[in-house]
Amino acid sequence: MKITPLDMRRQEFGRKMRGIDPDEVETFLEMVADEFEAVIKENTTLRDRISGLDSQVATFREMEKTLQETILTAQKARDEAKSEALKQAEFIIREAELKAERWIEEARQEVVALRRELATLKGHKASFIAKLRSLLNSQSELLNILELDEEELLQEKRTPPAEREQRGEQGETSTDERSSSTVSAPTGRSSADGRGGETFRHSGSG
Repeated sequence: MKITPLDMRRQEFGRKMRGIDPDEVETFLEMVADEFEAVIKENTTLRDRISGLDSQVATFREMEKTLQETILTAQKARDEAKSEALKQAEFIIREAELKAERWIEEARQEVVALRRELATLKGHKASFIAKLRSLLNSQSELLNILELDEEELLQEKRTPPAEREQRGEQGETSTDERSSSTVSAPTGRSSADGRGGETFRHSGSG
C-alpha cells in the first residue's frame, strides 16, 4: 500500500484520555508529508533524468554501433582497395613484362632477318665483283689481242711480197699453235681468244 502526502495530511487518530497533543501530531504529520512530497518530487525528477540519460545512452550506443560498423566498412573497403591495387599493379607489371619480352623477341627476329639479308647481299656483291672482274679481264685480253693484230697487219704491209709469203707459211704454223692454245684457255676468255684466233688466221692468210 502506497502512502501519499495527501493521505498523511488526512490521517485521523482516535482520542483517548491523557493522549498526545493533537496539534503536535498534526503539525508533525504535515512536516512529514511535506518532506515525503519533496522526496517524491526529487525521485520523479531523478527518474526523468535517468530516463533521459538512458535515452542518451541508447543513442550513444546506437552511434557507437554505427561508428563501429562504419569503421569496419572502411577497413574492409581499405583492404579490398589495397588488394585490388596490388592485383592491378601485378597485372600492369605482368603486362609490361610480356610486352618487353615480345618486343625483345621481335627485335631478335629482326636482327636475325637483317643478318640473313646482309649475308645474301654480301653473296650477291661477291658474285657481282667476280663476274665484273672476269668481264674486265676478258675485255683487257681482247684489247691486247686487237692491238697485237693491228701491229702484225702494219708489219705485213711493210714486208716485201716474197718475204710475206715466207712469213705466211710460218704464220700458218703459229696460227695453228695459237688455235690449240685458244681451245685450252679458261672458259671466261674463250670468246675473246676465239676472236683473236680468227684474227690471226686472217692475218696469216693475207
